[in-house]
Amino acid sequence: MDKTCAALQAALGSDKVLFPGSDAYAAALTSYFSPQVSGLHPQCFVTPRSARDVSCVVETMRATGGEFAIRGGGHQWFRGAASCSGVSVDMRGLDSVVVSGDKSSVTVGAGATWDAVYEMCWASAPRAAVISFEVVVADSSVVEASEQQNPDLWLALRGGCNNFGIITSLDIKTFEQGLLWSSLTLNPLSAVDQQARVYAELIDPAKYDENASFLFGWSFNSTHKLSVALNQLIYTKPSDNEVPAFYQPVLDLPTIPYPSAGATLYARGAQDNALGLADRSGPLAVCLLSPAWSRADDDDKVYAAARALMDEIDRRARDLGAHDPYIYINYAAPGQEVIASYGQASVVQLQPRQDMG
Repeated sequence: MDKTCAALQAALGSDKVLFPGSDAYAAALTSYFSPQVSGLHPQCFVTPRSARDVSCVVETMRATGGEFAIRGGGHQWFRGAASCSGVSVDMRGLDSVVVSGDKSSVTVGAGATWDAVYEMCWASAPRAAVISFEVVVADSSVVEASEQQNPDLWLALRGGCNNFGIITSLDIKTFEQGLLWSSLTLNPLSAVDQQARVYAELIDPAKYDENASFLFGWSFNSTHKLSVALNQLIYTKPSDNEVPAFYQPVLDLPTIPYPSAGATLYARGAQDNALGLADRSGPLAVCLLSPAWSRADDDDKVYAAARALMDEIDRRARDLGAHDPYIYINYAAPGQEVIASYGQASVVQLQPRQDMG
């Protein structure tokens, strides 16, 4: 038995440490979103159920010097993102969702998934702004980070993510949300130039509508040899059953029939963070490449093709004078310098906080 896993078992109890060969270990291994992550087999899984358990994990890891990784929802796709060959800390046991008495906020455990959050907040929606974090920091202490307590850590976590501690829960502002309007439409690829012109108009800051959230893209289905342009449209304050006028230009494009899709809601409003975007006044588009393939032998080929395509997109954006260095961390791939993309001012701001760890 690995000495670090043995130490964790002694500290936490045998029911919270899972070893290879057990059904619980196998279930944890196959629960990740992607097979790349499941392909990395840790010496053991640790399944904390409280902030105190997480503190005990950090304290033990400090003593043994072992390698460990943190897994929340397990949705990141690349090998090593939420797992390692040492100890994988599975946070899904911290899955509580508690709405405040006045319904102005919700406390969410680090292992909760969005479907559970929305089930509890059926009449409200989480806001983008986090009020406070409960965090286990490098010395194994459990601290609160908010605008009033440990404000430097609070700011660092709003953009710096898990580089500054292990978040065990967070308090998020909520807002009242009634029925919404949503639609997923497909266009033939022959309409791509029209689609691009429409979206150039929609992201014009002068036409900003805080009730509108949308994405557009292009997809290729290798099974059916079908290429399409797609639009996912959401409007949070519709008027009865009327189509929002904001989206009419999109709906006027030639379409391929497709059923409507659901939505995840956020509200604009988070100002204090480390993302380095406060000085932007023009439109920004976040780009995601999302390939899917069936053969593990093709992994490196797909990764190389994706990197080449992203490099070409960056090059063309620079040629057009439209490039922005910011990288959205949830869409980042290995090798991309996310924190550096926030700008030197943010890096300087975050560095002292990281050094404290």
